[in-house]
Amino acid sequence: MFLIVAVAALGASKKSYAIIVHDNLGPGDTYNIIGHTILGSGALAQAFAFSPTASGFFSQLTIGLGNTTGSPASMQVVLHADGAGTPGTILETLTFDVAANTFFINNGTTTVSAAGTSFLDSANTYWLSATSITSAFVPWMYNNAGAIGTRAQTTSGLSGPWTIHAPSNEGAFRVEVDTAPPAVPEASSILIFAAGLAALGLIRRSRNST
Repeated sequence: MFLIVAVAALGASKKSYAIIVHDNLGPGDTYNIIGHTILGSGALAQAFAFSPTASGFFSQLTIGLGNTTGSPASMQVVLHADGAGTPGTILETLTFDVAANTFFINNGTTTVSAAGTSFLDSANTYWLSATSITSAFVPWMYNNAGAIGTRAQTTSGLSGPWTIHAPSNEGAFRVEVDTAPPAVPEASSILIFAAGLAALGLIRRSRNST
């Protein structure tokens, strides 16, 4: 029984870690004061390609969006697989509100938790697209870190078709994933496991002596 507990402790030592795999936000999560136009009710959506620097499960998005209206804007930001150089299969949809009257000022970012079930492979390219569900004009603010990326836009909803534009200022965003490191047991778990082996040895010797 003690040995079983020790083995279980070894397995429990594998932890999950949050890693930033794409980030073009400036110091203090700042961004530019102008942005790429997003028109409400799906009239115009924007998307940017990114390649994660490490693999893991999509866990959190931080994004810089403005809102020119006097009411909160309901937004959809969608994670897509790459579809031959354009936004492809929808992997996950995030829905949230952007505060009113937040355009032309560095009003801070919006951070949204993902489901943690969409796996991002560092060998692949993905897309983030953004649209306003309501009738708001909500620009996706330019980054101020000098990041240039591939941009796509559509007037036909987030399923496209998409038009690819020449590389331009990326919209400001950061992507984080949860990833587990190689299973390296912690020192305390190793000691428990060793104690279990020692106890098993004593039990065997006791049986043999009788």
